[in-house]
Amino acid sequence: MAPFCGWLLPLLLTVALADAAEIHTIRVGFAGSYVFDPIITIADVGDLVVFKFFPTNHSVVRGEYTGSEACGSSQCNPCVPYELIHPGQTGFHSQNFLTQTASSGDAPSFNITIGDNFPIWFYCSALDSCHPNGMVGVINPAEGQSIDTQKSAAISAEYQLLPGQSWPAEGTSPGSQPSSTSSVSKNLESQKVSGSAIAGIVIGILLAIVLTVAMVFVIRRAKQGNAQKDPEDSMSLTERDDEEQTVPVAMEFEPATPRIQSDLVRPLSSTPSLQQNKSVQRIFYKYPFIEKPLVAPTGHPAFRSEASRDTANELRGEEAFIARASR
Repeated sequence: MAPFCGWLLPLLLTVALADAAEIHTIRVGFAGSYVFDPIITIADVGDLVVFKFFPTNHSVVRGEYTGSEACGSSQCNPCVPYELIHPGQTGFHSQNFLTQTASSGDAPSFNITIGDNFPIWFYCSALDSCHPNGMVGVINPAEGQSIDTQKSAAISAEYQLLPGQSWPAEGTSPGSQPSSTSSVSKNLESQKVSGSAIAGIVIGILLAIVLTVAMVFVIRRAKQGNAQKDPEDSMSLTERDDEEQTVPVAMEFEPATPRIQSDLVRPLSSTPSLQQNKSVQRIFYKYPFIEKPLVAPTGHPAFRSEASRDTANELRGEEAFIARASR
């Protein structure tokens, strides 16, 4: 009887404890939202907490409360694994579940058993879940801890980490770690500024080229216009005065070849000597600036000698007398 009681009593106690344990179900990403449902769970020691995953990609990772003393004066990042804040201790990680079905019966699950009454904060490590969508939850929160404060801290967190990842290389303090996202943003901003500066330089060069080409075109057109003008228009006043004051060179007749007397004395009916003499006078008066008058060759009808003129006068007188007598 005693041996029977020795192994039966522990079995009965185990069955009794199993019957007393409660199962708590938390739906992860239910209805396609970035939430744990419920977001707060109260469980006793020995209770079973079951995380059921809904579409599409979610996980559950233990974290730390943003106002924990473990982070000192700076606040803890709600999206950082528990073991990074508490070296030497172990949290939990469900791995990421890529779920396609929305049925609760077919949804994959991850279970944890409550071993104490300490608060258990957790978050989803899938992309854009904890940060910036604030996907966090808690089991047995302590007095003074607020889920709203934790969610706000997750939304404004600089980064989120997966289990196995280390702190960013820029720092070591949990509350002052610069995020890789912010670093990338700063680099992008600097690249944008550099790109704007380059664009401004290129535009300035293009404008300078356009202005230079326009100036060259205007200058060439001006030169071509001057070349096509009337040469008289381009003459200076001095050149015009010089041209107007230019006096034709006085011409001297070459000595004529000797002619017979009959060529020199012509009939009185025609008076070429007077006509030619008048034409010579007109030439002389037309060019008053000639230094010396035109000189006809000796014996030219335009300039007869005095003897020739007397002879012509006598002949005219005789001719006039004969004409009167014939009347």
